[in-house]
Amino acid sequence: MSNKDKLILRTPVQQSFVNPEAILTLSGIKAWLAPMPIFKPAETVEQVMNMLTAINLQALPFKKRQPILDEFRNLLVKLFPLIEEDVLKRQSIKLEGREKLYGQMTQVLMALADGYKIIIKELLLDKAALRKSGLEQPLYLALEACALGLANSFRAYQRIPDNLYQDTHQLYFLAEHSGVLLSEVDAESKSTAALTIGTLYVQIMTLAFLDPYRMPSGIATQLFNRLSSRTQYCEILNQFPSNNHNHDFVVDLSDDSPPLALFKVKDASQLSMPRVINMESMCTKLQAEITALKSEEQTLATTTEIDMLSRLIPVDQEAVTRKAERQTANHQCMVTVGIDAVNSLLGLSQETLTKLISQSANSFLNFPLQKWTINNESDTGISLHQTTSTAEPLSVGDLIGLLVDNQTADEQTVRVAVIRWQRLDENQQLYIGVEYLCGRLHAATCEVIQ
Repeated sequence: MSNKDKLILRTPVQQSFVNPEAILTLSGIKAWLAPMPIFKPAETVEQVMNMLTAINLQALPFKKRQPILDEFRNLLVKLFPLIEEDVLKRQSIKLEGREKLYGQMTQVLMALADGYKIIIKELLLDKAALRKSGLEQPLYLALEACALGLANSFRAYQRIPDNLYQDTHQLYFLAEHSGVLLSEVDAESKSTAALTIGTLYVQIMTLAFLDPYRMPSGIATQLFNRLSSRTQYCEILNQFPSNNHNHDFVVDLSDDSPPLALFKVKDASQLSMPRVINMESMCTKLQAEITALKSEEQTLATTTEIDMLSRLIPVDQEAVTRKAERQTANHQCMVTVGIDAVNSLLGLSQETLTKLISQSANSFLNFPLQKWTINNESDTGISLHQTTSTAEPLSVGDLIGLLVDNQTADEQTVRVAVIRWQRLDENQQLYIGVEYLCGRLHAATCEVIQ
């Protein structure tokens, strides 16, 4: 391993004293985990996060640490599908509670990855143990925890924690360097159908490349699951291809950054450890699956599957190229959400709209108005953020009305837009990107005559 390709493997610093709160025996952990209420994830995740974090700080031989980590992992793999937005809403968990739970779930998955990385470090220092045990199992399980952490952040539209991308890249790099990328791993109760470290890494990087922040709620996990049996058809290249394909993306194994479309890379020499993932074969197979499904009777199940598989195929270069130039902005607007609210807003007179703006009103006709800050804008849309929690959660695809204090008389005070992406930053500020609906829009009503 050259200096240029030096491995970065972060782990918690081991403490010299024994924390009496940390349970360090397998039997003790099994007894502690047994009564955990799986169907009350908010309570369970917080307790597991605190215990696992405490254990990671304790010095423990890897032969004792691994079975303890495996017990935590088995529980978290069962919990992961239960922490979906629709499931949590049915449990009457409010928005603030859901956001907190998602954040803690990412933290506990990162703590699980830390535990397996501690084992990896010990094995790398003990050649005899390394020859006997091998790196495949702890490498796969550490990467799996990172992958689930990324998928969890995507489905919650939350900011990716610092170093999570780099940790994921570096685990892949170690597997590549150790020659175990293609070794099949027998991980009991695996959270994914990916059989090897290589296919698991491509699975989560492909999901990141598809940008779940731009997809409706509930889609990220479904796409992650569908990718698990299909990324085996992707190819990982150690050098840039001669032809620039729309379905190629690049990762830099040394950097804490997401994948980037190959056509967006301006200077390849700026990447320290680039790898190119070619999706052409997978996309071809997906197109064949979609064609076959379209030939069947169109039921809700088939149309849903066609939609899901279509989302796994990246849009072409022209479609993702920005059509209008962005300009930095820093001014206020007021937002209302939903077709009824937007229709009512469009029906207000200019005098009433001006009054709402001048008074910084927080509602109109019983519809809430939320104050947002515009970050940048173009002719086709804007990016904006809100510093306080929304009364109701927003989703990609929602229709919103924007009330803007325009200085020029020929501009509409009300603009109607669709949310195209959203995410939460580290301070729980919500950022969204919206696309304007073109034309001059007017309020309308209709009724069934007969």
